[in-house]
Amino acid sequence: MLCVGMSPKSIYTGAMSLVFNDWISEEEQRKICKEYELTMDEDLDKKFEEWKIRDAEVERLMNSKKGTMGTVEDSANGVV
Repeated sequence: MLCVGMSPKSIYTGAMSLVFNDWISEEEQRKICKEYELTMDEDLDKKFEEWKIRDAEVERLMNSKKGTMGTVEDSANGVV
């Protein structure tokens, strides 16, 4: 389609309108979402909660007093 002059955005829009419409079952839409790593609007709340939990875990790990390889840093003399 690119070789006949269509823009990538037009191709993308057309493909999405074919897949995500009322004529296609939700099961088929979810299968396509899984295959291409897409998230449906209905699942955004769940994803957001997962991100909040992941971000809290990253923050906890970043603020811990552990050095590399899980060792505890001795801040008095800089020895790990």
